[in-house]
Amino acid sequence: MRSALHLLVRDALRAARLIPVPKSSPGVRPIAIGELFARVASVFALPTGSQPADIFSDGIQLGLGVKSGVERAVLTVQALLDKHIEENDIIAISTDIRNAFNTVHRHRIMSALADKPETRHLCSLFEWSHGGSSLLLVYGKDRGLSKVILSQEGVQQGHPLGTLCYDMAVHSDYAAVQTEFRHRHVRLVAIHDDLTIVGPA
Repeated sequence: MRSALHLLVRDALRAARLIPVPKSSPGVRPIAIGELFARVASVFALPTGSQPADIFSDGIQLGLGVKSGVERAVLTVQALLDKHIEENDIIAISTDIRNAFNTVHRHRIMSALADKPETRHLCSLFEWSHGGSSLLLVYGKDRGLSKVILSQEGVQQGHPLGTLCYDMAVHSDYAAVQTEFRHRHVRLVAIHDDLTIVGPA
């Protein structure tokens, strides 16, 4: 049985300062900056080298483990549009999920982590850092604590595991769409939650 001190320390290590960063579109991006010890442990546990690229080897997700992935995504979409420009039936659909990192279900993340040999070792760390509620601390202009929000679903954007876990949780959906419509020359290109679909209208 866990002691009260154990739970108190765990809550303190899992807490994160929530910083609202303005977006180019209306709204803010909630960035969570966690405690140093928890962040360092997560960074050392992350897959290194070519492993992230191996996880997304079908070429859809270019935001993680791919050198110059953003540039590659833009050039890929442009090349696909140019290839069919004379046919006049090609379209590009660009999506951006609102508050994406906080909308993905944690059980999907855990299943995705357990499904890949490169990330299986992250399951216990993810369970520790995202199992149950964690505290998001909002500070006012006077630097005093003004509000505490419970993080209960998704991953914290800003957490070292956040991007990988989000990308893995949604990747099966991306891959399923591309597989289903491959015969119609539909191609998906993603930078995390920014997904572009190119294909015949």
